[in-house]
Parts: sequence; structure tokens; C-alpha cells
Amino acid sequence: MAKLFEHVVTASAKGLLGGRAARFGWPPDKGARSSVRDRIECFAQELGLEAQNLGGKVGPYDKDMGLDVAARHAVGGSAAGSVVFLIQCATGKNWRNKGKASVNRWKELIQWNARPVPAFAVPWWWAKDEEYIWYFRRMDHVIVLDRARLLQGGPDCYLEGDRRAEVEDWARKQLTALPRL
Repeated sequence: MAKLFEHVVTASAKGLLGGRAARFGWPPDKGARSSVRDRIECFAQELGLEAQNLGGKVGPYDKDMGLDVAARHAVGGSAAGSVVFLIQCATGKNWRNKGKASVNRWKELIQWNARPVPAFAVPWWWAKDEEYIWYFRRMDHVIVLDRARLLQGGPDCYLEGDRRAEVEDWARKQLTALPRL
């Protein structure tokens, strides 16, 4: 479910922000390269950016380095000189203990040409200012993306065919697990 949620967040971010978005999370998708250097280069390409010189900056056992999704905000049709959200997704039991993506570390890995801003995405519905403020403060002043905000991005419009089928299959299984009244 965690990996699937990262794909939903990626799709939603495209609609919310009007720019490119890509998943970097761990584990990589089936068929994707497993070398962290290759993954960073592919990730940057998907975002329409360039990777920095990665020499000495990543190790062979680095996984996602705290970054699940990056999404560029397009202002007036261009993401250059704008904002890019570095999104950490949290779905498990210990989601409150997840950290935020390290802006400084990721500045060394990709030439963003925009201001990187940490964000936090969860599959829960908060949709109240008090809750957004609580988690904004608790998560060290990151942008808060809950289910209500993610749905505003229209993820169904941006999910690729295979991913859409996976989400529908997952939802169907969850519905059949509910008790009948």
C-alpha cells in the first residue's frame, strides 16, 4: 500500500501544482534501475532537470534518502525559479516518527532551479485548519498534504493505466474486507 500511495501522491501533485512530479521512493518499481546513482539520474530526467555530479555523494546502500516524491510547481506554465515540493509519504503504524526529506542533501544531488520545500503526505482526512496547523508544527513546518488536499489534485486524471488498475484492485479488496451490515 505504501508504494501505491506514493504513486497516488505523484499523480495528485501533477494536478495540484501544474508541473511535473515523479516518484523516487523505495523500493523502486519493477523494471526500474536499482543503482541509486542511476535512479537519481532517471528521477531528475522525469522532472525535466539534471542530476548534479554525484561522485562521493551517494553510497551503494542508499535507498530513498527520505524522499518519496518530488513535484514542481509551475507558475504561469513554468516551474523554473518557482518551488519544488520534496514529499515524504507516511502510511504505516509509525508514520508520526517519519522525518522530512533533507532539503540540503537533495540540493547536492539535483539542480532544482527552484526552491525546494519539504512536504508530508498521509492518506488520512484532516481538512481542518486546526489539524493542518497541528501537523505543520509537529512535522517541523512542512507543507501538509492529507487525503482532502490530495483529492483536489484529481489523481484519477493523472494515474497511468497500470497504476489506476492497481489502485482499483486495492480499493476493491478493502471494500470486500469490510463487514456487511
